[in-house]
Amino acid sequence: MRRWVWILLIVGCASHRLDAPQSSRILERPLLASGQRLLEYDGYSAVFDSSRHIPLWVGYILRPQDLQGGVPRYRGRFSVDAKVPGCPTHDAYRAFEGKYERGHLAPSADFRRSAALQKDTFLMTNVAPQLGCFNRGIWLALEDAVREWTRNSEEVFVTTGPLASDQCSKEDGAICIPRAFFKAVLKQGPQGKQAIGFLFPHRCDPERGIAAFSMSVDELERHTGLDFFAALEDTEESRLEAHVEGDWFTASIAQKARPRRR
Repeated sequence: MRRWVWILLIVGCASHRLDAPQSSRILERPLLASGQRLLEYDGYSAVFDSSRHIPLWVGYILRPQDLQGGVPRYRGRFSVDAKVPGCPTHDAYRAFEGKYERGHLAPSADFRRSAALQKDTFLMTNVAPQLGCFNRGIWLALEDAVREWTRNSEEVFVTTGPLASDQCSKEDGAICIPRAFFKAVLKQGPQGKQAIGFLFPHRCDPERGIAAFSMSVDELERHTGLDFFAALEDTEESRLEAHVEGDWFTASIAQKARPRRR
């Protein structure tokens, strides 16, 4: 849905090598509002909300070959991006220990092609506080589903992020606890382009599968205020975002969240 949303954020901009060709790194980015600046890292891009100390969104592209990398999971600490105002430190999350985890938005399991990609997923500009049962439960189940869709596609464009309430802005430097998390997915495959949105309340809900939280991209835009896949031609964007076409997204997903380490 093509529209302007005016959000003023104070953000910094990090200069990093782009892993994918610039021409292909467009569809995963929502339309930028006035005052927003894009952070570009190895493999993903983001806009950071400095007042809440969490990303506004993170966008990345997945291809089948991306899932074949054998680089092990990065074992270092989460790192601050010093170029980004409001970016929290590793120690800032210590107050949450025992309840909230550093939840990846661009999952580390999707970036096993190189050590540089792995390390960049452990930047604090790519995480938000998540309940452990949510992070390792239904959120992980959706990440698994996106990887499964990727195996049968040419490209998958993903935009994901937290949804915070208006009262969540913290003057004392505390990190905002999101009330929900979203993911918009656009896949390009043999049947052409297909799109879907997901919006999960930030709670432990092990009895419901991810399909229960699916919706059209238009509906997700109404919840988030973001304009997803804005680089599409207008007619195609309207068609893809109005409703979910077919049952492609239910064929390869489990109806229960499956906890395991990512």
